Amino acid sequence: MLKISTILDANEITYVLTKRGKMQLCVNGYLYTRDKKRGDSQFWACNQSKVLNCAARATTYQRGSQGQKLTFRGCHNHPVIAERRKAGVRARLVNMCKRERGDYELQFVRTNRGQLQLCVDGYLFNKNKLTEESQFWACNQSRVTYCPVRATTSRVEQPGPISYVVTSRGTTQLSVDGFLFTHDPVDISYMVTARGTTQLVLNGFPFTKLNVRKNMTFWACCQAKPLNCTARITTYRGSKEGSFAVRGEHNHQIIRERRKAGDPSDRDIKFMICGKSRKLFIDGFSFTRKVLRTNYTIWECCQARPLGCKAGATSYQDASRVTVRGEHNHEIVTERRKLGQRKILMEERRLERISRKATC
Repeated sequence: MLKISTILDANEITYVLTKRGKMQLCVNGYLYTRDKKRGDSQFWACNQSKVLNCAARATTYQRGSQGQKLTFRGCHNHPVIAERRKAGVRARLVNMCKRERGDYELQFVRTNRGQLQLCVDGYLFNKNKLTEESQFWACNQSRVTYCPVRATTSRVEQPGPISYVVTSRGTTQLSVDGFLFTHDPVDISYMVTARGTTQLVLNGFPFTKLNVRKNMTFWACCQAKPLNCTARITTYRGSKEGSFAVRGEHNHQIIRERRKAGDPSDRDIKFMICGKSRKLFIDGFSFTRKVLRTNYTIWECCQARPLGCKAGATSYQDASRVTVRGEHNHEIVTERRKLGQRKILMEERRLERISRKATC
């Protein structure tokens, strides 16, 4: 093992190049990856630092006319590893090191329905059991994929329910743990659409019925799908008749006019065969086929998954008519992404959704 403050000359230092083109430092068979660089000094960490929690570090620097020098700190806690690990082994070792260090990123988030979830390194857990001292959590995929991962936290008192109550005078009051807070009066009413469905109108914003339970009715903003609006309302019956709870905010103004169907006359619409699949191009934006029906085909933007684009289209009866919905949140993409870049974009979207839930 190399001890602290060991100094080697440049002729004892070798560099190797990985298959991905990254430079690594090799000393006595141990490999180091570059951590950071400051001026003429480069700091290196053992390539097993994350996997095996190895504390060995190295620093290369220029010492005048003497050339390049190398110093070490710490010792390796493992022998020289020359073979590549099998798939999945590295992930298990990293998790073991995290358990030893307790190095987990923990935060609590709330769903759109107000339920509390535990987020551990990006994985979500739902409440399972509750005792006097502990709260038990189960992975939210436990019922879907039978995931066996569980978590336990010490019990923390949560604030009481938060809701909005409408008085007989039409004023809204905020109820938190039984305490009432006054607010400006609101305009709430019900209306029937041309198709016979009932809508709830709050301050001019219409809401459609989403789900009905025993004593509750859940409403979603009418622009939830086209504009991804997160505003929701819950109305109560029975003992809480006349009260309602509001969560989320509108990301748009009040829309009173019905949207017109997309007119293909002023758009550049093309159908092309790309590889083995058929694609739709509208004004340079590409769409992939999502749903195929007898009389129509539903298309989604090719950037729906990597960039979360909500734009879509529907073609009818051999493309005689095409309607467009939503707007693109990106420029026209013509070049093919590099290998692995799409996966990085989808991971950034997943982390963004988690952070958005955490702020709710």
